[in-house]
Amino acid sequence: MLELINLSHHVQRRGADPLTVLDHVSFTAPGGHLLAVLGAAGSGQTTLLNTLAGLSRVQSGAVVWRGRDVDVKKQPFLPNEIGYVSGDDSSLHDLLSVKENIVSALLLRVGGLTKHEALVRADKLMLFCGLETVAGQRTATLARPMRRRLSLALALAPEPLLIMCDDFTDGTDPKSERELAALLQLVAREKPGRLVINATQDLANLATYSSVVVLHEGRVCFHGPGRALTHYFSVPHIEDLYQRLAKRPSQRWQDSWNRHRDSYYAAFKLFVGGATPEADLGAAADDEDDARPAKGNGDRIRLSTSVAVSNENKEEEEALPPPPPRPGFGTQVQVLLARRWTMFRRHRSRMWQQIAVLFGLP
Repeated sequence: MLELINLSHHVQRRGADPLTVLDHVSFTAPGGHLLAVLGAAGSGQTTLLNTLAGLSRVQSGAVVWRGRDVDVKKQPFLPNEIGYVSGDDSSLHDLLSVKENIVSALLLRVGGLTKHEALVRADKLMLFCGLETVAGQRTATLARPMRRRLSLALALAPEPLLIMCDDFTDGTDPKSERELAALLQLVAREKPGRLVINATQDLANLATYSSVVVLHEGRVCFHGPGRALTHYFSVPHIEDLYQRLAKRPSQRWQDSWNRHRDSYYAAFKLFVGGATPEADLGAAADDEDDARPAKGNGDRIRLSTSVAVSNENKEEEEALPPPPPRPGFGTQVQVLLARRWTMFRRHRSRMWQQIAVLFGLP
């Protein structure tokens, strides 16, 4: 289980006050969960993922993973405990084939694997991520949806329990968006205790996610099932969400959510036990000017328990084995040199440039 407690992040600016990127971000997500971090550009999603991944230090607050504070100075994430899928596919090597990219990632990140074992596991990963039809194809020729699948396959190589994706489904066609969201759901359910987080601006396919956290200017404004967003924010269509958020300061949205959070969590049965199988929820985000408070049965929604966390799942999380160790330094150097040589041979223009320098300019 992942728990964020009053996580804040500020950027120092010369000649100006510090810029608050994250402001007291708090929420909880269990294992076996697919979480969407939803927000417009500049809402702090990438900073949140970078902080969770250890790329940015925790300035204020705490990140608790499976009962331990994972601050760099305390008990940081173990190698291979997390996987990160960046929004720019920077982990891909265009001159390698799909299978070569995955085999290389396995040999670099999982210790004790032979070349044959890495090939077998690469075949399984390609089948799982829907890449078997393009196994021998150069990465440079792949369309964006396939590049996204390959980036996810590389992150899955060491079988991490926490996987974070930045804009994983954004920028693809509607059919690919649905398929990629369904793939993330499959990844979350494939391994006991695994948590998958996708930071996205996409308002489609929110029903695929176990729960949705809405960030606005670095503040949490909502956390619950995607189907409850229109009710909570009093908008007729989900496409109106960002326009609705812009009508109020983010601090007021955060204060409103803090008032309603406990009742929503209890109704959603997100992380509490002992509630009835279903619960009626009539509260919506209140506003003095433009919010429409829920009145009558027509404005009430019935919330199921599809994202409830059972005690058995908690026990499974605690009993999970540690992540696999990484290979030694020598092994990693050999794999990196072999990969670099393969890419060098396939980059014809660069190869001829090097030959010209060696023999033409003594």
